[in-house]
Amino acid sequence: GPMGEDLFAQVCLDAKGVSRGEAFGTKLDGTCEADRPEAEKKNKKWKPTCDGENFPAYHPLMKPEDYMACLDATTNAFGY
Repeated sequence: GPMGEDLFAQVCLDAKGVSRGEAFGTKLDGTCEADRPEAEKKNKKWKPTCDGENFPAYHPLMKPEDYMACLDATTNAFGY
């Protein structure tokens, strides 16, 4: 199948000689049960609200309107 964004980014970084490192805890990932709030552990459709915790990345935001809502919520909550 087609290359996903994670593999694409890794191939690009490898090609430029960027060293690898761990960055666990730098994103809020609704697809990962462990990252979901306790009451949402089994809800596979849960998406972050983007205004409760400050992360450099939120996932999954597959639709432009979801991304824009997250961007607005983050900007309003954290000022950037």
